[in-house]
Amino acid sequence: MGARRRSEIAVTVALTMLLGGLATLVIDHDGRAGAPSSLIRAADHPDDPLAAIVAVRTNRPFVALSFDDGPDPRFTPQILRLLAANRAHATFFVIGTRVARHRALARATVAAGNELGDHTRDHLLLPRLGAVALGDQISGGIAAIRAAGLPAPGLLRPPHGFFDRRVSAAVARAGLQLIGWDAVVERELRRTGSAAAAAAKLARSVHPGSIILAHDGRLHRGATVATIARLLPALRARGLQVVTVSRLLRAAGR
Repeated sequence: MGARRRSEIAVTVALTMLLGGLATLVIDHDGRAGAPSSLIRAADHPDDPLAAIVAVRTNRPFVALSFDDGPDPRFTPQILRLLAANRAHATFFVIGTRVARHRALARATVAAGNELGDHTRDHLLLPRLGAVALGDQISGGIAAIRAAGLPAPGLLRPPHGFFDRRVSAAVARAGLQLIGWDAVVERELRRTGSAAAAAAKLARSVHPGSIILAHDGRLHRGATVATIARLLPALRARGLQVVTVSRLLRAAGR
């Protein structure tokens, strides 16, 4: 990102905050700072139906693990094996076009006790779309999951984490809950430089109610797989149980 673009983002964030808006610096799908979006986080506004849930309060020793951008036959099966070996489950926010190409893998993911969430049909930036295209992206992701013979999802994560109130309203009309995160595997990989260090940092920093974001598709995810292999036993050693986002929400009475 160039200096001029960084300056534009900083000015936009500052102006929005000065004008009393609800601006937050969104973090993109690999944890990089992204463009500002007038989102509201449920952690700050728990009663707002358009808020994104980034974490919950719960007395249960649960953390949710989620994966974006699959299914991918290179990495999703590896993740599934790690989850099974550690008696853990996760939510996979899948891209509709990828589900259509890998239906058997999507079904295997659910058969193993995991759940699928909507990550739209084509992984487009939703705030840039008109009303019709926005609705098509949301419904197209749902349709792809159902066409694979699987239950319709109840959760959606927007591509790269970008959304605004208009997107939130469209997600709510589709009967879905908007889900964010409060920890990112790939961000810690960049910060620490190794899978072992990233897993150790995440295991220390997450808490009951956290939603962890990772990725199992689109780019090469070997380092992510290596981190998950270390993170799952580290979380278990802390007494934390890794569950789907839906189970976490139920534990918090959502």
